Amino acid sequence: MKVGDRMNLRRVHMATFPARAGTLEASLRSLVTQVDEVHLVLNEYAQIPAFLAGFDNVNPILPDIDYKDVGKFLPKAGPDDFVFLADDDLRYHPQYCDWMAEMACDIGLEQHVFGLHGSIYRQGTRSRKRKLYYYSKLLGQSVCVDELGTGTVFALGKNIPPLEFMLSAQKFVDVRFAKWCSENNLARICVARPRKYIQTIRNDGPSIYGTFTKNNPSIVLDEMGTYIGKSPFLGERLGRKLGLAERIR
Repeated sequence: MKVGDRMNLRRVHMATFPARAGTLEASLRSLVTQVDEVHLVLNEYAQIPAFLAGFDNVNPILPDIDYKDVGKFLPKAGPDDFVFLADDDLRYHPQYCDWMAEMACDIGLEQHVFGLHGSIYRQGTRSRKRKLYYYSKLLGQSVCVDELGTGTVFALGKNIPPLEFMLSAQKFVDVRFAKWCSENNLARICVARPRKYIQTIRNDGPSIYGTFTKNNPSIVLDEMGTYIGKSPFLGERLGRKLGLAERIR
């Protein structure tokens, strides 16, 4: 089924905090014209930033607690909504949402979730050694992976885990998301794309990777062990191969 055949509501879920104020607006501007709604969770904010009034389709949310990166899972989507999970320090290509939806519909939305940043981990070791499909680099054909970066995820609303499942996974939402997908028989697909469909917006503030992930906390490694190498389709290439014109666009 092609994207044009569907009338699904398109929505972005994003979480932010004041230290990312310098990147947030640029990230939002790269997405707002591509979707119907943007649901923005404002962790640590006392009030809604004034500049958000300039976006007609942004729904700002002041949460009662600091959800950190789990905030992306606070908004509730309809089961057939097209949900794009996004990060506040990334700039998305003007055709990003169309591209993701088209590639996903070609492969099949029901039993898959999709992303541009994917990892296949080395089995048998308690480490994060992996083959990384980095979001800004070319990938000529989609591939099944262990884990997706949730700032690049696209899926049906019913294939997004509920907040209750994600709540205790602050700072390791990619791992918890992969665990939930594995438990629900959802294959994680890293989507074929040209170069630079997502780019990092320079940010000098602290990162979750630098302050938490690179230290390989045991709780993270334990959860990774529940899904690494478990997919029967791991490493399998699927969907169409990109043509030469698409690779250099």
